Amino acid sequence: MVFTLRARLNPPAIFGLPDGDKIVLPIGPEEKTTLVSPTLDARTGKIAGYGTLSMFRKPEEALLLNVPTRDGAAHFRDNFVSVQIESPTAQEAFDEAERLLERVAQCLGVQVGQRVHVTLESFEDDAGLPHPAYVRKTVPLFSATVYNLLQLSRQLDAAVKWAGIADDRAKKALFYFEHAQLLEGFSKTLALHSPHAAFSMATAFLQMFKALVTIIGEAGVDSDYQRRAKQMGLGNDFWSSRVQPLYRVRNDSDVAHYSLLTPDPMEAHRRFNEASGVFRDVLAAYMRLREDAAAPGGSRSESPE
Repeated sequence: MVFTLRARLNPPAIFGLPDGDKIVLPIGPEEKTTLVSPTLDARTGKIAGYGTLSMFRKPEEALLLNVPTRDGAAHFRDNFVSVQIESPTAQEAFDEAERLLERVAQCLGVQVGQRVHVTLESFEDDAGLPHPAYVRKTVPLFSATVYNLLQLSRQLDAAVKWAGIADDRAKKALFYFEHAQLLEGFSKTLALHSPHAAFSMATAFLQMFKALVTIIGEAGVDSDYQRRAKQMGLGNDFWSSRVQPLYRVRNDSDVAHYSLLTPDPMEAHRRFNEASGVFRDVLAAYMRLREDAAAPGGSRSESPE
């Protein structure tokens, strides 16, 4: 049986099509494009005139392309693409066509120099009828946040104090931590079991680990990395029991080094939360040391540098 998967390639601007507020212009091999910004009224801060406007493709210039594939063909009209796959079952056909389109988008992205992604539209059987092949989707049922105002008041009090005594080391660690949270939040906008969600979580973990070792030190980089934990009152076995396992994740689980395997998104999420908890404890200990050093009669040399 021959099945057809229909989809769109994005962004549409690379096909000469409208793409939100983006200015879309044609360019040839030897052409250079000059963009003129809108005129801004400096007194009011309002736009007072147009700059360069988009020039979309003409109807007769619409991209039309047929490319044979291993088991069928891919047909392009503008950014709309249909892939025909011959297969004994609908599910096998759908899976193969989806993988092909995702790989085409990745390869095209390399050539055009920006991310190209696929939006699936429909899946049809050989009679041209929609087929209920399984499509992997995550359905968000709800989003919830819990709060404790009594606890939050104590946390705000500590946050203000930390902000006042943060040194360069703490500031950089806080930046790594914030960037890790940014990446972790982005991963939640992706399909739960998608490879991109897993890789985003792995990248978030790497930033979280960098935040952690900025404070406590890292094997092979800081000769005093084990002494720092003891100096901050975290105990002699803190690095070996709580940091070392995360260090192995950083080295071995497609975080800092490449792997041909795709990380498990649920495991990546668990490890991120574990690293976040370790960092919270380490930063709190470091800030206590900073507070003691800043107190009357305290010694600033106590802070691990």
